[in-house]
Amino acid sequence: MFQCVGLRLLNVLVKNFASARDPEVATGDAYLLDPYRAQLSSAIRHALKQVQVESLPLTPSLDKSEERYFYAPLLLEAHGIAGACVSAHLIQDKVGLGRILRAIVTPDYGHAHFIGDELTRTSLSLANLASVAELLSSSVAEAITQKDARDDERRAIAISPLVKAMTSGLAETTEYLFKCWMDSTFAYGVVMQGCAQWAELDTPASAALLTDDVMIMPALQMPLPPIGAAANAPAAALSTSKELRTLYKRYWPRIVNAMATLEVYLPKTVSLCSTQEGNIPKWSSALLSSAVFHVNANARDRMEDEGDLPAVLRSIPLLLRALVENPGGSSSSNFPVLLTTALRTLILASKRCSGPAQIEALKAIFSCLSRENLAFAREMMNSGDDQDQRSTDLFDTVAQAGLCPTEVVCQLCDATEQTRHARAVSIGSRTTGSRRSSVACVEDTKHMTEIVQFATKGIVLLHTTEEARHGVVSSLAMVQQIICSVAGDYHSSSVKSAVVTLNRASTESVLALARAVETRDSADSLTQIKSSVRSCFEFLAEWLKVDVHTAPGFSMHIVANYAMSFPTCLQADAERFHNEVTETTSAMLGEQIARGAEDEDTKKQQHAASAELLRGLHAVVTKLVDVHQTSILNRYLMALGPSLVEIVAVRNGYPETPAKLDELDQAEGFLRLLTTQLNDQHGSAFVHMLLPRLATVLSHPTPTVVDNTIPSQVPGILARLLLCFAQTHAAAFKEAVAAMTPTLRGVLETTLRLALTGSVPAAGTRGHSSLQQVSSPAAKLDLSRYN
Repeated sequence: MFQCVGLRLLNVLVKNFASARDPEVATGDAYLLDPYRAQLSSAIRHALKQVQVESLPLTPSLDKSEERYFYAPLLLEAHGIAGACVSAHLIQDKVGLGRILRAIVTPDYGHAHFIGDELTRTSLSLANLASVAELLSSSVAEAITQKDARDDERRAIAISPLVKAMTSGLAETTEYLFKCWMDSTFAYGVVMQGCAQWAELDTPASAALLTDDVMIMPALQMPLPPIGAAANAPAAALSTSKELRTLYKRYWPRIVNAMATLEVYLPKTVSLCSTQEGNIPKWSSALLSSAVFHVNANARDRMEDEGDLPAVLRSIPLLLRALVENPGGSSSSNFPVLLTTALRTLILASKRCSGPAQIEALKAIFSCLSRENLAFAREMMNSGDDQDQRSTDLFDTVAQAGLCPTEVVCQLCDATEQTRHARAVSIGSRTTGSRRSSVACVEDTKHMTEIVQFATKGIVLLHTTEEARHGVVSSLAMVQQIICSVAGDYHSSSVKSAVVTLNRASTESVLALARAVETRDSADSLTQIKSSVRSCFEFLAEWLKVDVHTAPGFSMHIVANYAMSFPTCLQADAERFHNEVTETTSAMLGEQIARGAEDEDTKKQQHAASAELLRGLHAVVTKLVDVHQTSILNRYLMALGPSLVEIVAVRNGYPETPAKLDELDQAEGFLRLLTTQLNDQHGSAFVHMLLPRLATVLSHPTPTVVDNTIPSQVPGILARLLLCFAQTHAAAFKEAVAAMTPTLRGVLETTLRLALTGSVPAAGTRGHSSLQQVSSPAAKLDLSRYN
């Protein structure tokens, strides 16, 4: 009994720490349990040896230390941890795997030796079958994970030492094992008849099972379990029925995953999968129905136990793949229906699951939507009856599947807002907002980032699937909600970066669809797209007025996604949107220039926000230059030019903080871009206006402070701008210099000479590289003409 408790504790330990990395290993490729692999595997083998039937003595041994009695709970715990040996990285070589395999493989998976109650015997049988199944599927999964980039999956599996150990250890019993797995699958369907409609059993078949005759499963040689008890059955019958359902829901997921793995990757190891024509499609279809039923039943119960659900979710794409690779019979002709049903099930699971099960459901969706599956579905629909209806059903479901991850992100955003609100209410007045924990944990961040990446993948899938391409229009409104939710400080930069990518994918796919619809002259579709895009622009313009103050960098990344070429029908809307952006951002810059902060911390925050905003605006304008959106570009330059001049041509001395220096650096870079876009007339006026002001700034004496690093970088920043003036508008530059007083002219000349020789301190990496670039021999200016 104590050994059983110890194994139970080991099970908990392995379950919680199997994937944990060892923090002491700098490379990050070592697991926390690696130093204990030998002890753990030894404990598992010892426990399995204690309950091996063939090793039990007929009479108790005189030596009490060598007594061996069959103890069912010990065997159940041993099988639970034995099956996880490979996935938990406790065994990484074929010798260790062979030892464990020999201990759990048996000629009687029905455990006829057991003389206790049928419920315990069933649990022993299922635990044994599930442990072998998990070893098989995890060995194949490990081979695929470790495969070389140049190898395909099947070659990696063929040369894997772990897979070779499995196939060798199961060689003599594979047929029997597969039949036992099929028995347990059929029994699972019978047991679950009482809790939901079963897809594989029709009414006559169900009626035949309601007789008083006991049916024996052929391979396991166990009585077929009764159909779930009716609601008015005795309490004992109801309790037994519930316990049976719990057992099958616990162990069957690993069994179906192994059967799916065997059919796809190792079909030749079982004659049932290869000798008779049509067996693979038949069993794949039956297993797929069982898997769909299992996921739907758990979804109905709101995933009361998600522990083993990922195994079933991984099985669904494999079973569909088996049908595609081995076509035949009615299963192939029904493939579009099977694919549609599987997708609907996975969509439901992804919305109702959480954690790893949710990730697996989303992965399974995209595995089911492979090119091969969609091509096979099209082929089957083209050769069958009712082609239009089946095609509509399938690709409407594909559109839902492509948008499903985006809907999941919206759900997570809503849940996050509710959690934060509840936390704020519970904290009350005990803490201030600045001290309150408002940052997502690492696991939440990783989970959210991964799902947002799935959402982007879904948009790309819809964009590349012509029959479901219309679905991208619906993504605009959902992405707006996501943008609004993640703009705050709660979400990490990785989540925000993923959302920016999602927004870009959604926007570009919708605009590409608009161009395609324009050429086809489809008025209804074009009207819907124009309405959706206009609503998007209106929402973002209003959102920007608030969030540009709190999240200027993220806001400008979103705006940059709309700095692109637009279809003719949307060009006017795009110009109105960007006009509102310029008004909002120029007003913010004007407020920060005019408003004097009371304390130093507020000043630093203002300058940091201004620098972040300028950095983002610079990226927006650069993209507009690249796509030749001249009219929109001019709006930005006209609206932001005065603010940039004010930031650069300050009259109150040198900046003293990194935030203010960064603001100056960003404004200077923006001004250089503006200068290159001005024609000769406007460029000449601009140079005549700004050059004297720059000379005045440079004439200020450098502040006498202990740390002179920040003020000393100002000449380097302004020198880049002077060189840009001299190179792009040389005549105007010469005229402006000639009109200056000798003192200011001398200041400019000194700054330019030092810049060309590389003697002026540069502001950061960008400034340093820029100075080096213009100080090359081919770019040098003749300063003598300004004397």
